[in-house]
Amino acid sequence: MSILLPAKLKGRFALWASSKRGTRPLAQWCDNLVLDIGLNQIGLGSWLTHCYVGTGSTAPVAANTSLESQVASTSTIDSSAAGANGEEPYYGYRRILYRFAVGTAAGNLSEVGVGWSANLFARALIVDSLGAPTTVTVLSDEVLLVLYEIQLYPPTEDYEFEAPVTGVNRTWIRRAANVTNGNTSVGWGVAGTIASVHSVLGYNGALGLITQSPSGTSTTATSSATAPYSNNSLKVGMSGFWSPTVGNLSGGISSFLLQTNGLGSYQFSVDPPIAKTALSTLNWGSEVSWSRPA
Repeated sequence: MSILLPAKLKGRFALWASSKRGTRPLAQWCDNLVLDIGLNQIGLGSWLTHCYVGTGSTAPVAANTSLESQVASTSTIDSSAAGANGEEPYYGYRRILYRFAVGTAAGNLSEVGVGWSANLFARALIVDSLGAPTTVTVLSDEVLLVLYEIQLYPPTEDYEFEAPVTGVNRTWIRRAANVTNGNTSVGWGVAGTIASVHSVLGYNGALGLITQSPSGTSTTATSSATAPYSNNSLKVGMSGFWSPTVGNLSGGISSFLLQTNGLGSYQFSVDPPIAKTALSTLNWGSEVSWSRPA
């Protein structure tokens, strides 16, 4: 099934300086630009392993691959946790606290970014409380702490379409699932790792709300798979396979749940239901996509 599952990504930074004298805020919050090369990296590997700071003052553009003028980098992570916002607007997140060793980021700083060992995922200018670009100063005896929050927004509207199964044209409805669950494999918590499938399930009940999953008896696919990523496509196919002895639910399969590793969960209804039996196998899947908000 070629229907895209369109999650949207955006993020923000906060910075502090810490020493024996205490911890002082430098900037909160600085909205970032998720870069083109960063979006592509989601299909290729981990993308939140490093933090970078510099002295550049040019506004980020999507084609950036590094800071304008890098001063320091770190791969030291003090904490990393996933979660989800429990009310509208719904989004999942990962919050990572990066630590720069004493003195390594000393001086005046005006830009910040996160990424992996080779390139940036996202870049931002450091801004003041009014959102204007500014410069902050880290002293030679201070540790720089950078908190990065990446947010993943689910689609909030249903999408209805027609697609055949076993020669029968069927009506499908796509809907986000478990949007207030911050788990990275069953909800919307962000993993920061390569895009991949966690599990695919079929149900003989109806769709749930976007905060829920389908109802009824469930059947987990015998196996699941992630298709090879096509460079710069910003989408990947994820599928499940049911062997003849698996998935033969009373009344047929009327809905599916696709759970990814860190890129959200989606549910689909199908009408009429799929009457799988012990004489048949079933392959089902869709494509998960990601992008910046419009």
